Amino acid sequence: MLNPIKIIILIILIVSISIFGSLAYGKEKNAGIKPWKELDADPQYSAGQSLEFYNLKIENGSRATLVVLDLNDRHFELLPFFCENTTCPSEIAKKEKTLVAINGGFFNLNNGESTSYVVINGQNQCEPKHNKALTENPALKPYLETIFNRSELRILENKEGKRQAIITPHNAPLPNGWTLVHSLQAGPMLVPTINDTEEAFVRKIDSGKIVEEAGILSSVIEQINKENPAQLPILLKLSPDSDNRLIEEVMAMGQKFSLAGYVCSNTSLTRSGLKTKNAQDMKVGGLSGPPLKSLALALCRRIYELKEDKQIVIGCGGITNGQDAYDFIRAGASTLQLYTALVYEGPGIVRKVCEELSALLKKDGLTVSRAVGADCLSGSKI
Repeated sequence: MLNPIKIIILIILIVSISIFGSLAYGKEKNAGIKPWKELDADPQYSAGQSLEFYNLKIENGSRATLVVLDLNDRHFELLPFFCENTTCPSEIAKKEKTLVAINGGFFNLNNGESTSYVVINGQNQCEPKHNKALTENPALKPYLETIFNRSELRILENKEGKRQAIITPHNAPLPNGWTLVHSLQAGPMLVPTINDTEEAFVRKIDSGKIVEEAGILSSVIEQINKENPAQLPILLKLSPDSDNRLIEEVMAMGQKFSLAGYVCSNTSLTRSGLKTKNAQDMKVGGLSGPPLKSLALALCRRIYELKEDKQIVIGCGGITNGQDAYDFIRAGASTLQLYTALVYEGPGIVRKVCEELSALLKKDGLTVSRAVGADCLSGSKI
């Protein structure tokens, strides 16, 4: 008997696979959008009609790969694979000699326990209800039943040995005449009609604000520290859209983990300051460049006033000349970054900014170190 070639779904993050279902990429109303069955499979990776690869270009301009598998061709097998440690899919694929490896499932970074139910060959591998990071977290109590009942991909088999794949909530009963072979809770949006809020992947309060951002970030940094034995400095880039509560929580976390400093700021989801017609309708992507400057400066001042003396602030967001650089330094930044200006003006912008900044410092009789934080309530800390 031939050994089946494995297609593994890793128990890490997100699953995306089609088992002879129907899928159209993009919006149906857009011209030229086709279901995958009307596309040509990639001959380099496909193996007849039982295993087909399709390269798709989706709405936001990025590319995706769709894998279509016939579960009843026993030359191939789709099954979950449980990773004991955080490992990239390519490494697992190489080690297990698989054709495809796809991230799937969820676990808590702070304790390594699964938040997803996983069944392999009929045996339950994970019990999220034993995960104390879920059950003993007061903020999650209102969502626990939803979390435990998240959608899962099931591989079923009947008495004749025929297999099928279905996606259904965890608590849904098995169809008559079918037994469960493998299953994996995944998502968000494993089922396109169910959004990430409905299955509590994103939890919001009445105002619409996402809760537990700082808690999630804390878990990520804790895991990074475990993988950082050399204690390389860690900088946290902050969003200018953050409210005061989140900023204060993040700063407390930064002190707990001895972060080296903060980058102020990341791009913004707002569209203020743009002259582009219908700018508010541009939902995708972050705002950068000069329109970001006022938001980034305000965040820079706030972070400078809250940070520890040993922590640094890196200013970025709309720096195009020496005055912009000087404004960020006086707002608390001791180091600066340029992004958008480099794209539009090239490397020569650096010399220009430095020369103009030098003239401004000389005019005010200041050095860079004395100017840092000059416009903040606490004055210069350097």
